[in-house]
Amino acid sequence: MFYYFNYFYSYYYYYNKYYYYYYYYFYYYYYYYYYYYYYYYYYYYYYQYHYYYYFCYYYYYYYYYYYYYYYYYYYYYYYYYYYYYYYYYYY
Repeated sequence: MFYYFNYFYSYYYYYNKYYYYYYYYFYYYYYYYYYYYYYYYYYYYYYQYHYYYYFCYYYYYYYYYYYYYYYYYYYYYYYYYYYYYYYYYYY
């Protein structure tokens, strides 16, 4: 009887050991994927925020760039306009 008791005890211990083994196995991968997706979405929104920031930065950069471009364009346009105006007026 002690033999059978020892047999069932070892049987129980054997499968219980594998139960805890798979328990910690899935426990490990659960937190592994948890932190994986956590950092994934973290960097996703992080870079999305910075892409938005740099997009606005370059948007206003090119906005002011073309603003001053057309500003000087019309500036020289009127400059030459009055230049030829006074040229033909006085000569």
